[in-house]
Amino acid sequence: FSRFGHTSIYDWRADGFDETAYDWKHRRAAMHSRLLAAFDRAGRAQPVDLVIAYMSGLTASPTLLATMRAKGAAVLAFCWDDKLSFPGPSVGGRRTSMSSIASAVDLTLTNAPESVIKYAVLGGAAVFAPEAAEPDVHAPVGCEFQYDVSFVGGAYGWRPDFIAALRARGIAVSCFGRGWPAGPMATDQVVATYSRSRINLGFS
Repeated sequence: FSRFGHTSIYDWRADGFDETAYDWKHRRAAMHSRLLAAFDRAGRAQPVDLVIAYMSGLTASPTLLATMRAKGAAVLAFCWDDKLSFPGPSVGGRRTSMSSIASAVDLTLTNAPESVIKYAVLGGAAVFAPEAAEPDVHAPVGCEFQYDVSFVGGAYGWRPDFIAALRARGIAVSCFGRGWPAGPMATDQVVATYSRSRINLGFS
């Protein structure tokens, strides 16, 4: 987004917070305090016009978002999982999906056109935003093949069973992401993995 103007980044994982940790519901408020402090620092340098985040009821609260909106920032959320889990389970008295904060953001981008109505029912606004790739980042890397088949993404739903079925048929599949033994990758590693793979799987 830096091509459109000055940007500031707050990365809660780099700041020591992990929304998948067992104690997350007890640490969420501390993360909100740190995030608001970062927001205020950015605002002292230049008023914040827009807050953009991949968020959900698990990571953000209506109060947090209202605080930033009251200081003049519009809040844009994007969520690629509202088709899978909506309203979803509750953690610490809050739904883990976007349903808890649907009306607390100015606009949500969803990759599921059928999810737009879900936000409207909850008093929120959403638009269908097809996923795309940033060509300056997602460009082929010149390298030798390392993997016959790879998959980059979380190990949930029917994905593990599908991968196991491929492996049972003698297909070597290397998996990366949350829940797989190899763990998650940084974006540059993901791009390189695509280039090193004869086949890269996608689930949709």
